[in-house]
Amino acid sequence: MTITYSCIANGRVILAELALTGGSYQDAVSSVLKLVLLKAEKKTTARIGSYVYHTLFIDGITYLCATDNPLDVTLPTAFLDEMKYNQNQGEFMISALKSQVTDVKNSMSQNIDKMLKREEKLNILIDRTDNLQVATKAFQKTTTKTSKKMWWRNYKIIIIICSIFIIIIIILLSTNVIPI
Repeated sequence: MTITYSCIANGRVILAELALTGGSYQDAVSSVLKLVLLKAEKKTTARIGSYVYHTLFIDGITYLCATDNPLDVTLPTAFLDEMKYNQNQGEFMISALKSQVTDVKNSMSQNIDKMLKREEKLNILIDRTDNLQVATKAFQKTTTKTSKKMWWRNYKIIIIICSIFIIIIIILLSTNVIPI
């Protein structure tokens, strides 16, 4: 394989890089990026040491690859075009992801609205339950008072009936209708 290093840079800042073989490319890449920025040409080729650096500069983004074969130009060109295509594919995927995030955000917003409506209805139900509990306690107090009144009333009737019965027995005994 002739490609030994590749990177994507914005100005002189490397956004992503991949070294396919061992070696220190940072100094050479820094020099090449400086050269690309100075020339501002779409395609640049620079030879530093035993490597040839091929660049593609589009919209402020530099696509760079290093080869160890100075005679091969087609493979680096195809590789850079593929990197550019993948970058554009990445932007397409980013817009698709943003669309999905917007959809999820809208769905979450609707779910939150539904949840707030349910909470409102639940609060109304809780208030009604509390009111019903208060009414139940008041009814219970009223029935307790009423049952006590009824008990005393029944008790009074029983006392009166017993008193009348005793009085009748006393009268009957005193008139000798019932012999002693």
